[in-house]
Amino acid sequence: MTKKNQTSVQAPAGQQSNKEQAAYIFADVIKAIDEDAAKAFALTIGATFDERVQFEISRSATGSADMPKVKKLNSYRAKLALPSMARVMMALGVSPAFINARQVKEVDGDRFNIYAIDKVVDFVRALGGHAKLANAHNIAIAKSMLIFEEHDKPFTGEMAMCAASDKIRSQDPNAKLLRRHNVDKATAGTQASSTLNALMALGLVINKGTKRAATYVFANTDQAGAFKELLKTV
Repeated sequence: MTKKNQTSVQAPAGQQSNKEQAAYIFADVIKAIDEDAAKAFALTIGATFDERVQFEISRSATGSADMPKVKKLNSYRAKLALPSMARVMMALGVSPAFINARQVKEVDGDRFNIYAIDKVVDFVRALGGHAKLANAHNIAIAKSMLIFEEHDKPFTGEMAMCAASDKIRSQDPNAKLLRRHNVDKATAGTQASSTLNALMALGLVINKGTKRAATYVFANTDQAGAFKELLKTV
């Protein structure tokens, strides 16, 4: 990924390049990607999904293409394995290999969370300008992260859960800064982790803390800078 300079999702009308260093414009990076390369990368994304589908089917003695999880994976494949979406992934410098990433040591153990894949699609579509950021949890958590950064406050796993659900009470005074969604608190943990895993898979966010005491920050890259500019419009 490229080191962070002046960033923008799209250049404002009439804006000129900085004399010392041209602004990093994410939309221009996407447009500059060769069409054949984008098509080839889209095929790679599709093949990665195919591998995940076969893995899920093989885990069950009665596994088939009619399994709910397989149907979801195929629907995400149809949305992400496209040249237009491949361009965004390439501009982010991200491999689709995360789709098959093991979450445990066992070879036959769980792979990358399926709900996080859905949220990846939402982020990629928005970054590519194909649709507005739509997932309410993605909006609440990512926007809250931006607000916390602006106030120089740590964004923890607890704050992510509180952003997902306004039903959770927190003693942390920083909670008042959150942009909160209203999901039931019982599912807040799943929603928070899937959104954060999606952002980390795309290289936009990193955990500067530990697994048990996480502190999430935006990556110091041009791509993350462009993403933050996008969040300012949400």
